[in-house]
Amino acid sequence: MKNSLITFIIVGFIFSQSSAQNINKVSKDSVIFKPSMNQSAKAVEELALAHRIAEYGRKYNSIEAMIAAIKIVSNTNVQLLLQSKTSTLKDSSEGIKNPSSVNYSSIRIDQLIQDARGLARGNEAYIIIIDDLEALKTQRGSVTGPKYKYERVLPKAVDTYVIDFEGNQEAIVYVKGDGSTDLDLFIFDENGNKVDDDRDYSDECAVSFIPKWTGKFKIKIANNGSVYNDYVIRTN
Repeated sequence: MKNSLITFIIVGFIFSQSSAQNINKVSKDSVIFKPSMNQSAKAVEELALAHRIAEYGRKYNSIEAMIAAIKIVSNTNVQLLLQSKTSTLKDSSEGIKNPSSVNYSSIRIDQLIQDARGLARGNEAYIIIIDDLEALKTQRGSVTGPKYKYERVLPKAVDTYVIDFEGNQEAIVYVKGDGSTDLDLFIFDENGNKVDDDRDYSDECAVSFIPKWTGKFKIKIANNGSVYNDYVIRTN
């Protein structure tokens, strides 16, 4: 249990450092550097941490990790991202994907609970905790807060969303794919200036920035692979 706690703390620290680095590298034209963490932005970071904890739990069959992920998701109000995407692509085919190479770390609450029950292996103490968390989930009514959407980006394609962000408030965009290809994340302001990006060789991307004004920003998710990638996008 102690080792699991240490792992969670380390993962949280890594994510916070990643967010700080992204803030430091953004364009000065459309953002400010005044720290301003609102509750919705904080919730996006917590859900990103839940992704990583759930991934750890599934990889190492850790019931404690799965319960921790469920607690985070259950205590975070989320709503569906209603904005539709537009796609730019060179090839309309989805490519051939080997299912065994895909490790999609879903944090849909129902899937988390199902996975946790499998790991509980009849342990009554764990089952009681999972039952309580499931009851908490069903008591929630309409919600406000961070938004999410599950989507699919085709090979060599770019999905684009146009989202309003408030000025002087921290904006966070988090993307997590299914592990099959490299995804890159780009943010542009309403004038077409690039605000920030997250480009590496993974399909987990996170960008945070503080707009100088309230306006529309373009979020672009580029798939650099030869097969499709099922991803979740989360933003405040």
